[in-house]
Amino acid sequence: MKADSFDSGGYAGIGLDARYQDANNYYNFQYYKLTGQLKIQKKAGGVLTTLSSKNYAWTTGTWYTMKAVVNGSNLEFWVNGNLELTASDSSISSGQIGLNAHRSSAKFDDVVVQ
Repeated sequence: MKADSFDSGGYAGIGLDARYQDANNYYNFQYYKLTGQLKIQKKAGGVLTTLSSKNYAWTTGTWYTMKAVVNGSNLEFWVNGNLELTASDSSISSGQIGLNAHRSSAKFDDVVVQ
């Protein structure tokens, strides 16, 4: 799944969801403004767990291409063509995709699912 994203305000984060089953079970690939970090997280049974994270310089008002690759237990988070984070987890095996803007204002364009 890939999307061009434009963060236009707020303080929390924007990103992509994968294998979304319901509000309590999914993987999340997100930039968090408050901490200045990219994160791969899983929410399973309502419990949010960070699987991988790193500091990342993000400029509000700039378009970014975000890509989440989920293949078996392998999880990858790409930003602007660069592999930024990886994780491994097999807790959630199926579901839908989603876009998210948590306490933030964002625009998404050119969404591709392969």
